[in-house]
Amino acid sequence: MKQITILILILSFFVKVQKVNNVTITYTIKQKTIDLTKIKEKAKTSATAQELIWLYEDANDVEATLKFTENESIYNVIKKLKNDAEKKVNLTYHYAGSKNTYYSDKKELIRTSSVTGEMLRIVERKNEWVLTKETKKIGQFKCYKAIRKNSKSSYNVIAWYAPELPFPFGPREFNGLPGIILELEFKNYIFFANKVDLNDLEFVPIEKPSEGEKITYEDWKKRTKNFFYD
Repeated sequence: MKQITILILILSFFVKVQKVNNVTITYTIKQKTIDLTKIKEKAKTSATAQELIWLYEDANDVEATLKFTENESIYNVIKKLKNDAEKKVNLTYHYAGSKNTYYSDKKELIRTSSVTGEMLRIVERKNEWVLTKETKKIGQFKCYKAIRKNSKSSYNVIAWYAPELPFPFGPREFNGLPGIILELEFKNYIFFANKVDLNDLEFVPIEKPSEGEKITYEDWKKRTKNFFYD
């Protein structure tokens, strides 16, 4: 009887996973509350510090989508029509991924970028995660905490992933966990999954980026001198 019960549980889980296909997750990306006291003090004598305050204060929430199948995913920030009068830089938009496309399959993760003036396809580095036993509920999913430690920076990336959605995808270049990332803390920004459509009827087939020269992350880093990225 015990073996039959286990078999039923396994089959039930298998069927549940099989039904999850052509998924679209919508994230809201928000800037954390930032203490600007020290920067404001510097702004009294520094124009650069004053500009930094303006950037933080002018930041607005943005949305992005992660679309995935069993084998591949694609992530993009949702483009919104801008008023010609509004030409301010939105830091949240930048850290959400800006106009880049992030494509992932079981072999590699590719980010498109035109920051150098030409379209490039950058093969991102693999993430190294430390899995913890800490959990919390996000929507209907039980999520586990994982930490990506960065030895070259003063910050860590914190991800909350859902094993019930056993696919190694997430926002931006953050992937490689045993479940979809539903919440992410990256520098001064938080990515929240506010909508999970497990069977998106309007799902458009994913296309792997093919435009532009394909280079390694290390080569891209040399070309851009690590501008805005870790």
